[in-house]
Amino acid sequence: MSNFSPLLLLMNLHRV
Repeated sequence: MSNFSPLLLLMNLHRV
């Protein structure tokens, strides 16, 4: 699940 953290953060940043 540690690999999913950065992925979610990146997607959230891209959404803004």
